[in-house]
Amino acid sequence: MCAEANTTVEAVINFNVPVEVLVERISGRRVHSASGRSYHVKFAPPKVAGKDDMAGEPSSKQFRLRR
Repeated sequence: MCAEANTTVEAVINFNVPVEVLVERISGRRVHSASGRSYHVKFAPPKVAGKDDMAGEPSSKQFRLRR
């Protein structure tokens, strides 16, 4: 694939993160579908739970848990 694009890999980063942490980060994501603004229920919540900060409309769970 790199040869087809005429490029090389210069560095690789390996994050050693427990599955539970990844699940918590992914499962808490919410997106306001009209604007694309994203929130996280624990780490970056909207000012009013479940509503977009700008429009006041409900945000929705756009990401599904996959293992």
